[in-house]
Amino acid sequence: MSNVLFLCDIELANPKRGTPIHVARLLQELRREYAMTVCAASVPDDLKDVFVQYPRGGGLSKLRALLRITDEHRPDVIFTIGQTGLVGPVLLKFLRNVPIVVELQGVEYIEKYAMGHINRFQYYVWKYKSLLLLPLFDSVIAFTKRTANLYPFTKNVKIIFPGIDLETVPYVEEPKVVPPLIAGYAGNTDAYQGLIHLVEATAAVRERGLDARLHLVLTGDDTKVRARIEALNLSSVTTIVRNVSHEEAKQEMLKVSTIVIPRTSALESVYGFPSKLPEALAMGIPVILTDVGPVPELSPELGEHTIVIPTEDITMHLRDALMRVAGMNVEERKKWGKDARAYAERFSWQKATAVASDAIKSALK
Repeated sequence: MSNVLFLCDIELANPKRGTPIHVARLLQELRREYAMTVCAASVPDDLKDVFVQYPRGGGLSKLRALLRITDEHRPDVIFTIGQTGLVGPVLLKFLRNVPIVVELQGVEYIEKYAMGHINRFQYYVWKYKSLLLLPLFDSVIAFTKRTANLYPFTKNVKIIFPGIDLETVPYVEEPKVVPPLIAGYAGNTDAYQGLIHLVEATAAVRERGLDARLHLVLTGDDTKVRARIEALNLSSVTTIVRNVSHEEAKQEMLKVSTIVIPRTSALESVYGFPSKLPEALAMGIPVILTDVGPVPELSPELGEHTIVIPTEDITMHLRDALMRVAGMNVEERKKWGKDARAYAERFSWQKATAVASDAIKSALK
């Protein structure tokens, strides 16, 4: 059994957002095949027996700590996530002759720049550092082909999708009668998520005389969202649930008529994968999403099981999509949901873990 050292400064305990949820579960699955050591900021209970605290600080003191951890655990391969900590694994590759693997869930320097978290100079430094360092990795895993194509000199590139346990995802066998049409959303309130478009589209549907409502499961600052809801007189028909666990969020989505993933074409969403999509498909509830990120790569098949709308004039296209769901009878939505759940099998953890394992094995050759 090969030894794998996961190395990333990421909080994995009690994950509520997509990336930590995915990483924590992927590491748990990989334990079935590899002897794992998880060097992170924190871990869930299932990984505490293999947990090593990620070193604080930087510079030479951090490098010495990483070398000590590597010498103590003697990994056959080092596995990391994202573009924030590429230097450490690369140095360990050459100083300790250990193959390295990285998973890219998006393009962090693009996302951070678009959100105003870094300036233009920092953006270019990070970009060219990534272009320089990523080809040194022995295998690269990416969520989308578009992300992988940004780095033409990388090798052993694998495409992975977020995994789900189909048997643990609740399934709506008997869809709710519409009206009321309850539009559901689960996620953060960052502008690129397009939540404001969902609020405005719901108001537009109500203007057409249909009883449309909102059920939102949110993390992050929702001040602007609440203000827009109030301005459009939707407060009385909106339910907001905040900061619940992943399992609780799934239960909340059982209360809705349709699940909406209204991401915009902003840079933050172009290269990422909407982590809620596989579970939304598996719930048997009609899903509406914008044509961004991996959606073009999954089309046309994905379009047979979701309502895909353009990223131009999202509010109006979303209004029309909500009206389309409202026009479906119960039997139509039941068949739609059954077929979507069958399609969601392609996002199983078995398949996701196989991709990651294949990348590790390629690096070990």
